[in-house]
Parts: sequence; C-alpha cells; structure tokens
Amino acid sequence: MKTLQKEWIFIVSPQQITALLNELPEAEVRALLIEIFIARNYGNQELIQTLNDIAARYNLS
Repeated sequence: MKTLQKEWIFIVSPQQITALLNELPEAEVRALLIEIFIARNYGNQELIQTLNDIAARYNLS
C-alpha cells in the first residue's frame, strides 16, 4: 500500500519575497534563483519542496 507524503506549502506574499531579496547579498540572490530554476527543471514536486525549504530557511512561513 502506498503512503501519501504530506506536502507543506508555505504561503509567501510577494512583499515578503521582495523584502528578502532586497536584504540579501547579490551572490545569495543569484544562488537562490539558480536553486529554484534547477528544481523547476525536475518537476513540480521538486519545485514545491525547494520553495518550502527556502521559506523555512528564511523564516518566511
């Protein structure tokens, strides 16, 4: 029997994202964008997980 893995999706406002990007160094912003872009190439599940990880890492939840 398959078990369902629960996905936690953080709701992050555009204002939170803008504020975060404005306070981070340029190199870190680039690294985040690359991380998101790579995850997107692996599909929706990977993208959702990556966005959740980023939201948790920067306390955006």
